[in-house]
Amino acid sequence: MVRCFGLAVLLFSSVSGAARVELSLDPNPVQAGARTTLEIKVHHQQGGPVSAEELRLGAFTNLGSAGRFNSTRWTISGGRKEVMQQTVLRYQLRAPDKPGKRRIGPVDVIADGRRWRGPAVTVNVRSLDSLAEQPEGEPLFLHLEVSPRDPVVGQQFTVSAFLYHLYRQVEVHKYSEVSHPEGKDLWWEELSLPKGGRAMVEEVGGQRYVRRLIGRWAGFAEASGPMELGGSRAVVEVIKEDGFFRRSEAVELRSASLSLQVNALPEDITRQEVGRYEVEAELDPPDLMVGDAAQLSIKVTGAGDLAAFPMTVPPLPKGLRAFNAQRQVDLWRESEFVGGTLSWTLSVQATRPGRFTIDAFVVRWFDPELGQIKEEILGPFELQAKGSEPNAAGDARDRIGPRANVRPMGPIGGLRDQVGAPVWARGPILPICAALLALLSLVPRRSQPTVREVVTPLNRLEQALQNLAGGEAVRGLTRQELLAHLDQRLSGEELERLDEALSELDRLTYGGQTTAQEEAEALLASWLEGLR
Repeated sequence: MVRCFGLAVLLFSSVSGAARVELSLDPNPVQAGARTTLEIKVHHQQGGPVSAEELRLGAFTNLGSAGRFNSTRWTISGGRKEVMQQTVLRYQLRAPDKPGKRRIGPVDVIADGRRWRGPAVTVNVRSLDSLAEQPEGEPLFLHLEVSPRDPVVGQQFTVSAFLYHLYRQVEVHKYSEVSHPEGKDLWWEELSLPKGGRAMVEEVGGQRYVRRLIGRWAGFAEASGPMELGGSRAVVEVIKEDGFFRRSEAVELRSASLSLQVNALPEDITRQEVGRYEVEAELDPPDLMVGDAAQLSIKVTGAGDLAAFPMTVPPLPKGLRAFNAQRQVDLWRESEFVGGTLSWTLSVQATRPGRFTIDAFVVRWFDPELGQIKEEILGPFELQAKGSEPNAAGDARDRIGPRANVRPMGPIGGLRDQVGAPVWARGPILPICAALLALLSLVPRRSQPTVREVVTPLNRLEQALQNLAGGEAVRGLTRQELLAHLDQRLSGEELERLDEALSELDRLTYGGQTTAQEEAEALLASWLEGLR
């Protein structure tokens, strides 16, 4: 049986002349207040004494020597025998109680009668979190870590689930059914695990454990105040040996709970406007013909809930009109942050010739890392439209037959697609066709076939509402009837939130904002599904 264990070791060396000094720390990262071993390897040519003159441990405490080892290695190169001595000095250190990045070194040693210096190393001291609550000597357990512990509303906080099992005593075959912790007024997005991630060996409660990342999620709080998250769950299969036979046994693990403090946003900022973004915009083409459309494109790139990031149509001058904006979100993959690029495109059409200016406008958001509102000024944008007035005499594109077209203009490019009446509609054929149709209308017709009512299937939102109502039909109910129907199943706060969400959905539906309507409908359905 071959067992593979990863060990994260920081290795540094300093080469100067005939001696070389290397430093390593095991384990690294190290838990706050836990023990770790500093190892100094000195490669030198002479066999004299070697000693450490100055360790420069910083916030670490030296608990004393953990041993000294000497070895000799020789080689023959070019007919000459080369001898290299290696001396290993080990020290037991205690990590500081406060987490953070710490520095050890540079270390000075005496070898071959001279002073040599090894470089400094950086050590990551991690918080204990709830590890102290784990039973002493437990063969394996599940542990959660969260960062940051004090997010603002709408800011991503990352929860990571780690599996711990005793080093060289417990063999893990596989794990499954890893679930995120439960809580109120928040939603989750699962994050991919890093590829090629190695297990690490750590000391917990005086025993060595293998630590492995098995789950990671991005959480977004929707309300401020204290937040309690229930423990995570995982099913782990461990290998058991029974005489000559090996078998796997499933063990269900649950972690301790987590506590967070969610801070409020500035009064004029919503949770959809929280993130770390970069914004750019362009208008293309800047020159066009009357009736054609230019594209005002805005790209928002960065970490945050881009699917909900609000975008509004900027004010347009007279002579320009806008159509429904299109938005597309390309999310990052294999990232520890939820984010990507939001592409927002607005089609702008010139209804008359001339030069137009779209005034500068502001896109803003709240940066939680900086703790301040950021603004990006976009524009102004210049647009030149050429051609004749749509209703000008002699412009055959905008006339039907001999009379000018007085109807409102159609969709994008509609002004350029309209043509005069077809030739067959201008001669005597049209009255003859009308007379034939009138005669055909007098011919007796067969009885009309029976019309069957086709019931369209429920969409996701309707299905979620019907499930919440205990399976009773909700299609056809007014909003007030629906809220009264769910009065016994939802709390007052949940009913108020549902009413606001339905009002917003109605506004988007009647406003013709198809993409935003679909996104809002999906978010509402997801929330309702989570209430069951």
